[in-house]
Amino acid sequence: MIRVGFCTHVLNKGLKTGSIDGIGQYTDALHQHLTKPSLNQQFSLQTFTFSGCSRATVPMGPFGPNLLWSSLTDKNFSKTTQLQACVDVIHATDHHIPRCAPIPTVATVMDVIPLSHPEWVTDRFRSLKSALWKKSLTWTERIITISEYSKSEIVKWTDTKANKISVIPLGVDASWFERSSTAQVQYVRYKYRLPEQFFISIGTLQPRKNMESTLRAHQCLPDKERLQTPLIIIGRAGWKCDALIERIEDDPLKGAVRWLQRVPQQDIQTLLQASSALVFPSLAEGFGLPIVEAFASQVPVITSNSTSLPEVAGDAAILIDPLDIAQIADAMRRIRGDKTLANELITKGLHRARAFSWDNCARATADVYLEMTR
Repeated sequence: MIRVGFCTHVLNKGLKTGSIDGIGQYTDALHQHLTKPSLNQQFSLQTFTFSGCSRATVPMGPFGPNLLWSSLTDKNFSKTTQLQACVDVIHATDHHIPRCAPIPTVATVMDVIPLSHPEWVTDRFRSLKSALWKKSLTWTERIITISEYSKSEIVKWTDTKANKISVIPLGVDASWFERSSTAQVQYVRYKYRLPEQFFISIGTLQPRKNMESTLRAHQCLPDKERLQTPLIIIGRAGWKCDALIERIEDDPLKGAVRWLQRVPQQDIQTLLQASSALVFPSLAEGFGLPIVEAFASQVPVITSNSTSLPEVAGDAAILIDPLDIAQIADAMRRIRGDKTLANELITKGLHRARAFSWDNCARATADVYLEMTR
C-alpha cells in the first residue's frame, strides 16, 4: 500500500472560516474519491497541514518561514523527518509545496495567473511570493494541472519541462446534475424577486472575471428586453471592483441588473437551474468549472473563446471574444430569442458535463502516485 502525504492546508483554512474556495473544493473532492473502496486498498492518505490548521494526521511547521528558509538554503522544511516516517509520496494539492527530499513530491498547479497577469492580483508581497512559489516548483518530481492551456502556461512562465506535467481535468460534483423541485424554484424566485427569465453571472467581483463586459453587454439590449430578462450577478466583492459596483448601482433602468452578494450554495444551484443562461466572459481561467456546473444544471452558456475555456466547453457553448461587448450582447439576444438554439446547447452541455467526473480525476491522480513510486 502506498502512503500518500496529502496536503489539506487551504481546505482546512476554508473549513475554519466557513468559506471554501476552488482549491479547497478540489482538495476535498479528490480526498473523498481517493478514499473510496475502489481505490483505498492501494493507498493510505496521511493528511498534513501547516501551523494554524489542526485537522491533519501530520502537523508541519509554519509554511511561510519554511518556504523562505528552504529557498535560501536548499534545505528541507522542518519536520520532514516526521513526515518521511509515514509517507511514500507527497501531494501538494494547493500551491503549498514543501521541500521534503528525498520524498517524491507532486504538486497540483491550477494556473499561473499570478505570474502571467500580476496586474490582476492584489497583494503587497506578490512579487516575492511568486518568486518563492516558482522556486518551490523545482522541488517537485511531477506537476498535475487541469487543462492543456494551463500546461502550456506553466511551461511558458516557469522552468518546468512539459514531460514533467500531467493534465488531469477537474470533475463536477454529482449534486449539480440533480434537478431542483418546482417548489424549490418557486421559493428562490420569490426569495430573490426574480422573473421567469434572467441571465446569471457567478464569481468574485475582480478584473479577471470581466463582469464589467457582461454588464455593458446587457446594457446594450433594449430596455424592454433588459427588464424581461434582467442580469443577476452573484458573488462577493473582491478587488479593483469599485467602478463595477458603482456602475451596477447607477444603472439607469431600475430592476434590470441586481447584485446578490451572499447566496447560500443550495440557492445558487437552484438559481442557476432557473436561469436563461450563464454569462461567463472570463479573461483567463485554468479550467472554468462554473461552465461545466452550468452544463450539468442544463443551462445554456456564453463564455470566452480564449485561454482554457474553449478546451473545456467544446461545442456546447456560445464562444465570444470577452472584450467584444457587441458579441456578448448578440449572444444574449440569440439565447433569449431562439429556443431551438437554447435547447441544443442544453443537450450538448449535459453530454459534455458527463465527461468531467471526480472519479476520473481521482483515478488519473492515483496513476501518477503509482508512477512516482515504482
